[in-house]
Amino acid sequence: MKQISLYTFLIILFASQALFAQNNMQAKREQVKAQKAAFITEKLNLTAVAAQKFWPIYNEYEAKREEISGRKRELMQKLTDNSGQLSEEDYDKLGDEYIDLNMKEVELEKVYHYKFKEALTPSQILKLYQAENQFKQFLIKQIRESQGNQPKRRN
Repeated sequence: MKQISLYTFLIILFASQALFAQNNMQAKREQVKAQKAAFITEKLNLTAVAAQKFWPIYNEYEAKREEISGRKRELMQKLTDNSGQLSEEDYDKLGDEYIDLNMKEVELEKVYHYKFKEALTPSQILKLYQAENQFKQFLIKQIRESQGNQPKRRN
């Protein structure tokens, strides 16, 4: 009986750790999302009225972009997990699917470029693209610093 309760305790312990890690990851994602929103709002110098028009469009765009990115990650994971078992035909299909996802990503950017025009000025749109790149670089720097990996300087 004590063994069963020990096993039960260990299972609950490991399950709770996994749940905590998942919740922690979700909290980090939400924190990054909030940081990004503040960063973009500042860089675009959005008024309250412009922000009300812009953020629903941008959030929709981000959700669709994340969906495509997720599918690309799944595809790459499938390649990694099955690399020794894939035929040339399988590789061909995966390559075609990867290119199709890239094309969908570009089409999405084009569609939302025109949607952004409904809420932003042309200069704000370009500042948005610039801000997204700057924020991405900021995150990469934070990750490197948190891992103790300082970026190597080029001479």
